[in-house]
Amino acid sequence: MTSTPHLVRALKAPSDPPVAGGPLKITIAEQAWHDESFYLPNKAEVIGEFILSKFFKERVDGTSLGSERYWKLLSEVLSSNSAASLRPILARISIVPIVTASMNSWSQLETLHHAANCILILYPLGTQKSTAEVLLDAWGAFLNNFVDDVSAVKVGLVLTKVYSDTLSNSASRKRASTNFVNNADLFNAWLERLTSPSSCPQYDHLRQSILSSGIETIFNLDTLRLVSESPESTPLFRALSSAPRPTALKALPLLFEHYVSSLKKHRGVLSSELNVVAMRFYDACTNLVRERDTEAWNTISALTELVAKESLFEQGSSLKQNIAFALAGELTTAVVRCLSATIRVDYDLVLPFMGQLLSRLLATPQVHSDHIVFLDLLLDYHIKTRTMNAYIEALISCLSPDPTVSLPAQERYAITHSSPILHPWHLEKLGKAAQQFLTPSQCNVTVELVCETIKLIRQKHSTAEKRRDSDETTVDIVSIDALALAFSLTSKIGQIVFGSLPISSVPQHQAEQMRATVAEFRREAFVKSGDKERSEVKRKVPSEGLPWGTQIVIISLLRLRYSLGLAKAISLPPIGKSKLFKRLLLAASEDEESLLPELALEITKVEASQFIDNAFQFVDRRIPTVGAVAWSGFPHELTFGEPGRTQAGLAALHLLLERWLPAIKYHLLFRTLRSAQFWELRNIRTALLSTLVASTSSLDSLPAESSSSEKARVEHFKVADVVSAYKLLLFFPIEYFTKSCRADLVKRAVIADWRLSKRFGGSNENEELLVGLSVVRTFLKRTFGFLGVVEQQTRCAPLKGNQTTSKLRSTYAKSTCLELLRHATRGGCAEACDVLNLYLQSPVLDNLESVRARSLVRLVELLRREFTFTRESDRDYCSFSPDMQLAFQDVHTRLTKDLEEKIDGVLEASVLVSPVDVPELLNLWHALLGLGQWMTLESCTFFGARLLKKFNVRFLSTRNNRAWADRTGVIIMATLLGELYYFRDEMEHDPLNIVVAGYLSYRNLVSNPRKVELDDFLARACRQFSPANFEYVLGLLDEALVATPSMATHLVHLALVLLGKPSAQDSSHGPLDIFTNCSAFTTGPLDLRLQTLDFLVEHASDRPAALRSLDLGSVWSLLSRFLSPSTVHDDATSAPIFHKIVTVLSAIIRLRRDLATLMLPHLGMILRQLILCMRKCRPQLASKQTEIVMGTQPQWITAGQSLGVEEAKALSRVLETLTTKTITRVHATSAETQKAESLAAPFSKHAAFVLKAYIEAMNDPLCLLTLDVRKELLPGLYALCGVIGEHSRDAMMVSALDSSGKTTLKALWKDARPPTRSRFLATVSPSFIPNREPPQPPPPTGKVIRPDPATPWIDAQILRALDVQPQSSLSDIIGHYIDQTGNVLNVSLPYESRPPKERRVMFEDNVSSKEVVTVAHCVRDGDSHKIALSSGFALNAPAPREGETLIVTCGHTLEEIRASPMLRPKEIPPSDTSHHPLTGTFVCVGLEGYMKVYPATEIVSSIPRSDVILISCDIPKGTLQSLPLSPYPAQPGASIRAHFVAPSRQLDGGWNPWIGDTWGKWARGNVLGYRDFAGREAKPGTYDALSHMLFTPFPTAGSSGGPVVDEESGVVVGMMLGSRMDSHVQGVRGWGIPSETIYEVDISFVACSTRLTDT
Repeated sequence: MTSTPHLVRALKAPSDPPVAGGPLKITIAEQAWHDESFYLPNKAEVIGEFILSKFFKERVDGTSLGSERYWKLLSEVLSSNSAASLRPILARISIVPIVTASMNSWSQLETLHHAANCILILYPLGTQKSTAEVLLDAWGAFLNNFVDDVSAVKVGLVLTKVYSDTLSNSASRKRASTNFVNNADLFNAWLERLTSPSSCPQYDHLRQSILSSGIETIFNLDTLRLVSESPESTPLFRALSSAPRPTALKALPLLFEHYVSSLKKHRGVLSSELNVVAMRFYDACTNLVRERDTEAWNTISALTELVAKESLFEQGSSLKQNIAFALAGELTTAVVRCLSATIRVDYDLVLPFMGQLLSRLLATPQVHSDHIVFLDLLLDYHIKTRTMNAYIEALISCLSPDPTVSLPAQERYAITHSSPILHPWHLEKLGKAAQQFLTPSQCNVTVELVCETIKLIRQKHSTAEKRRDSDETTVDIVSIDALALAFSLTSKIGQIVFGSLPISSVPQHQAEQMRATVAEFRREAFVKSGDKERSEVKRKVPSEGLPWGTQIVIISLLRLRYSLGLAKAISLPPIGKSKLFKRLLLAASEDEESLLPELALEITKVEASQFIDNAFQFVDRRIPTVGAVAWSGFPHELTFGEPGRTQAGLAALHLLLERWLPAIKYHLLFRTLRSAQFWELRNIRTALLSTLVASTSSLDSLPAESSSSEKARVEHFKVADVVSAYKLLLFFPIEYFTKSCRADLVKRAVIADWRLSKRFGGSNENEELLVGLSVVRTFLKRTFGFLGVVEQQTRCAPLKGNQTTSKLRSTYAKSTCLELLRHATRGGCAEACDVLNLYLQSPVLDNLESVRARSLVRLVELLRREFTFTRESDRDYCSFSPDMQLAFQDVHTRLTKDLEEKIDGVLEASVLVSPVDVPELLNLWHALLGLGQWMTLESCTFFGARLLKKFNVRFLSTRNNRAWADRTGVIIMATLLGELYYFRDEMEHDPLNIVVAGYLSYRNLVSNPRKVELDDFLARACRQFSPANFEYVLGLLDEALVATPSMATHLVHLALVLLGKPSAQDSSHGPLDIFTNCSAFTTGPLDLRLQTLDFLVEHASDRPAALRSLDLGSVWSLLSRFLSPSTVHDDATSAPIFHKIVTVLSAIIRLRRDLATLMLPHLGMILRQLILCMRKCRPQLASKQTEIVMGTQPQWITAGQSLGVEEAKALSRVLETLTTKTITRVHATSAETQKAESLAAPFSKHAAFVLKAYIEAMNDPLCLLTLDVRKELLPGLYALCGVIGEHSRDAMMVSALDSSGKTTLKALWKDARPPTRSRFLATVSPSFIPNREPPQPPPPTGKVIRPDPATPWIDAQILRALDVQPQSSLSDIIGHYIDQTGNVLNVSLPYESRPPKERRVMFEDNVSSKEVVTVAHCVRDGDSHKIALSSGFALNAPAPREGETLIVTCGHTLEEIRASPMLRPKEIPPSDTSHHPLTGTFVCVGLEGYMKVYPATEIVSSIPRSDVILISCDIPKGTLQSLPLSPYPAQPGASIRAHFVAPSRQLDGGWNPWIGDTWGKWARGNVLGYRDFAGREAKPGTYDALSHMLFTPFPTAGSSGGPVVDEESGVVVGMMLGSRMDSHVQGVRGWGIPSETIYEVDISFVACSTRLTDT
């Protein structure tokens, strides 16, 4: 190309190539693009237009779209930042058809990389004005032509997002939904993408995006109305019915789940209840599934699980049809899984078919986890409803013989015993459930049922056998075997029931009755019927052999006999061996082949208890000597034939090893020694201990220390004997050692330790000695740990070499070295000197990782921490003798000399020979520096600067071993700090310069854990700094902060560490000035800003006395800069910055009130900025609006993440601190002469401006304060309102606020300053309220005087209702209370343990408090009145009077008003019979100032002993909703919410306006436990009487009668009565009753109240 026009004409030529025989257009375009000498200003635009035009023209045949060259060139054009220049071209050429056509050509491309890059850039640019219908075609093309490739996944994400965004802003969603569902290819492809797997890593994200876009298309607001009315007639279900069946089945649960979510989102537009609409969709889905195969059942199971999860069940759904289909077909695992889901929905759906389902499970030969889950759900239901007897009865009924089954009995025997019903897991749970949850009244019925069923089947079997053996009739053998099978199955259940009877929990007479029933059953089963079997065995064996059915019956009888013998609860007297058993033994010995191996095993089980030799002979005969034998452990598999015989032998061997020979091998012996039961056997324990003590007695002849004359006796010391004895002693609980025995064993262990150490010699070659040392020292450690001290006479030998593990070395050092040194300070220095001499006898530096080298470091640490080295004998503190001092000096001199040579060698070597030893070498040198400092030496050799130069940062950073580099850097820094002690010239500043430089260098290198260690070394060294040195270091830091901003983070951190020194309190003004003058500390990197705030926190909180007025000015300036608005923001909100600012403010307000008073405007400005920081951008703001809002926020707050509840709590606490009285911390004035004051009075003039910031934030149209944030801010705002005077408030209302601001301030002021009032609220004492008349009260002394002349608003409303409304008098109410004591209502109160969401109590919503009412008992006599208030709630049960509501509340408030003198006549007889006081009981309903008062009609039932009354009240329908009630008690520890009441707003958060002028709160707490009427502890799930419940926190006055709600399920589990002192240790607890008391209005209450009345 020679010019631009030539290129344009060539690319726009009608033919390709433009010139016959010339290059193609794409070749011309490639040459023009790659030729840099060819200048064309809009080259990218020209080539891009050519390629896009080519694509658009050939979108049908796809010639260019399938060419890699076009896509590659277009990708290069777009990658040159020329995408924006193609925007005008995209306005002329639609990109959507190109992308749609390109999807069909993906198979022609070798790689999708270039095409995907182009689509990712162009598609968002060219579709900004496209409609959802157009974009749907491109999205559908992608779904139809999906390729499992990373590039395709990226394209799919972009296409899906663009379509979803366009659809959300589209007005024609209904049309898009219709097009989507009616396009079969598109819809089926969408379903395929939802269910098909992929190997691409981002495919899960793409699948979720595709799902969300499809759901938004299908279930929009318009289509939801159609689907909710008639789902099956909608296009959606027509499309699903025509879709591929496997794909549609997998997608149905996803559609149902998101359909329910859409219904919840648009709940307000539904014409019916949400549950009804959702179940219509469920029914349509199940109707869509025609053939019930495995895939269909999996789908229905998933759908049903969603119904259970969302609590959607409604009567009349197709759930019962699923059970019918399940019973009609095969009971596969998928079917059982569906049945389990149905049970979770509603137990009542499955219970009518339970017998049939159990029978079907009995015929299932394979056990699956789904079977066990199904049976567990059935068991849980019967446990909760206390109907375990019904479940056992259903089990027994399904085990009866079924004549319709055609399988032989022997095959059915194997199948049923392998079924889930008889699986050990189910039987074990059945036994536990029967033992814990069979009620006393059910026990007798269950025992009689089991006994009678077994006897009946046995009788039928015996009769059939007689008929078979007689000549008169012939009996079918099949029926006899079927009866034998039924007998076996029923006896199996009988074994479980007999072994699990709760005999100890039933009354004595009932227990005796059950024992008598079982004893009679055993007598008939094993004596009478045993004679029949004995004659059968005598007649049939050995002539023709016992029939299979007879042997099965005998097996069952033997197992029943064995289980009854093991049933300790029944404790029947033993019975001797019957003649039947003797005949069986004879038959087994004479003709073993004719017996079932299973029967032979049972005979062996009984025989082995007395003749174990015969049992071993049985094993020897059955198990072959050659070949392997395997057995599953199930006895029913022991059938006729050689395999069954050999398996029976293996089963017998297993029985012997498991039950009678627990210690047959060595590992079984140790298993026995670990058993707690074994150590409770006193005789065996004593004998074993005596043997072990005797085996170690040979150590008494060896002294604890060596001598040359004992060499011969040492040779006789056997290591193996000692080790084996002490190894067994490690299993022995130390508590069982006697005192003398323990002393002997410890003494011998010390001798053994010394001798083993001498023989060990410091090498690791002798493994036996190493194990011996480990065992002996572990024994000593356990014993010393038990005793708590290491006695002087039990000191062990010092460590030599690598004798044990590091853990044992550490344990040994902790238990001996400290006591050894303490003993040396008391004069016994011989042993300590020997230990120190060990460091001189052998070269310590040859092995720097040896025990001796490491122990030296620990020894120095111990000396510096616990002891003092001094040569002055007249000093009264712990010191060592001169001999010990000389020994320390010798060790220091010798080791210092050796180490200096080693370190010089390291420093002079050009290449490190052994770099691994460098940290250990320097660690030892650091220890010697510390030892010299402890010994008060004055000089040392200085290696720190040379080490810093040798091992600089560049050298350490190049090492491959990062851990080695970190360790080396830290120990070099520790060495530098250790050498500072030996610099006596305070004017010498070079060491300090080196220390600062080394710290900054190494801290930038080492890892975070090593940084903590580095700071620890520096902090300990700073304690020895003189004031001059400290001032110099801080000055050095000031200069460095100005000169090197890049190191600012580390410099600020160093300043923090240095300021921890007490003498540094007056030296922090320098860094503050630097922080103020440099903006990098407030706007720089996040780490630097946090370090700067940490400095302020340290200065204000830990050293408040050092603050000056000038410092406070710098602090205000820094905080204001942190809170100032910024146009640049971080990537994420940094809440720690907010908390640190709040901490600084709180410290200044509390601790330096004197300084804060001088700068109150600054404090007010900071508080204003903090409140404004709590704002959050309103959702769906445009970008410019968001930019405007964020322009008023600090740098560390982002638009997508606002400050939350915790930050609001912290700010509220600071505002409350303004009114808290504190004492300032200063140096000049002592705390005793100061007076505690607060900032309330000085700050009153500035508080209005802070409060105005909150009002501005509330009324900002672009921002909002969330409800949770406002709730947490309220206490602090109330404190501000308390500070502001009336004049400041009026001034704000007049001049500073608009109409919305005035409204906000009025509401806040009303809540902050409610009118003062007083009320007589009822409380309850710990004692129970007796049902008898109270004693005569003393006569009133005069007119009742109220504390406040203003009557509370709620009291005034009640008194007004008393004047104008007709009501039942209190005398009538009290009469009902007495007459209806213990009355059982003829109503049904439903169980609502799992209510739907609309019935649950919602604690976050204040409307839920409306369902709690106030019950007021009122009496008025002239100007005097008395009102007793309590709480209550409505029950979901009809009242005896039609149209009225039942209210449950406490009774002690009625007792209180009953005892009032105002109800008593002032004189008897009364002089004025025409005058009567006005009385009545009212129920108050309302919320937030609104209240309605309704008179109570009567008390329909009362339980004075439990303090419960039921009030009937005529309340209009819809005014009050009942609360769900659960009969199941909450477990101890369960989280609850209790509705508390208060006459005014309390200081703690969570209080909301309630009825009238009262306040309510759902207080969080826990259930502590239960008590019976005697005050004893009771436990739920047992037969204990749960009379009362204890909970936390204890309720406020007036809360009595309120509900206690389970936090998880939202149901009422109890009712509050008050508080009581549980014990002097536990303190005051909440006191109430469980909800089951409301359900169980038992006749026992009537009897109790009658006795009280009669007395």
